[in-house]
This record gives sequence, C-alpha cells and structure tokens, in this order.
Amino acid sequence: MYALKTKSWADTSEWSRGERPRLHRIWDKWAASSVGTKLTGAALLNYLPDRPSRMYSLLVAQEGLSLQPPDLRPIVDGMKSKTLQNNYFWIGDGKYLVTTIRENFFCARRVNSALHDGEGAIIACITGFILITTYEGSLGAAAKAMAVTSILTDFLSQRN
Repeated sequence: MYALKTKSWADTSEWSRGERPRLHRIWDKWAASSVGTKLTGAALLNYLPDRPSRMYSLLVAQEGLSLQPPDLRPIVDGMKSKTLQNNYFWIGDGKYLVTTIRENFFCARRVNSALHDGEGAIIACITGFILITTYEGSLGAAAKAMAVTSILTDFLSQRN
C-alpha cells in the first residue's frame, strides 16, 4: 500500500532530528487511513530494552487512544521480561488478556467489554518500537486489524 523507500528507523536505537518529522508524517498517513475504519485506536512507543525508560520518551504517537506513559509501563515491562502473556494488562479502561502469540505479535481480547462481538488489541514488538492497535469485533475484525498493523510493522522493520 505504501511504497516508501527510506531508511528504517528500526536500524538505529535513536532517531536523528531529521528522521523524526518523517516518522510522524508516515504515522499520520497510516493512522489517517487505518484508525476509525479498521482500528479504534493505535499507539507507537519507543522500545529500547537495553536502556532505562527514563532515558527516552516512551510515547511517540497515538491516535484514537488517550494513553499516558504510566499506563503503558506494565506493557513495556511485560515485553522486557517476556511475561506479557502471563498477566492481564490495561489499555485505557479495557482489561486485556493475551490469547495468541504469533512471531512478534501478541493478540489479546478485552475481558471487560460491553460489546456483544467483543474488542481486541494487537501488540507488535519490532526493533526500536512497540505498536499497540485496538479494534472492535470478532474474527473478521481481528484479521483486518492484523493486516493493517502488519503494514506499519513491515515498514518499520525494513532494511535499507
């Protein structure tokens, strides 16, 4: 969908000042076409497991969610300790439980959903980032959310 030929931000642990605006333009383009149609929300986090989180800004961008860095700490800690699938975690006011693990994707279902079809989240861990996406619905919605999430994760994990 996006034929972007640029340097991958995942190749470096930090972005240069010149790359940050480009990342935000890509995020804005992806979020505009994805959030609200296939996704209910998305957030992009810095993820540098070898550094203390106080050394960098945790939240890069978000759309459709209103998360604060303290809300994200359990997710980041679960990724670092490789125990995300063992416990419940919160995204906003939703309590989630991981149901499926696929390569670098964690698929979770919301356990306190009021919707009949339910809600879910996908957490993708790629070099330098954690991408969190949320969606409403069951199997069909989950497949669409996974496809849309894969578009951005594939771009971020590209090699030059």
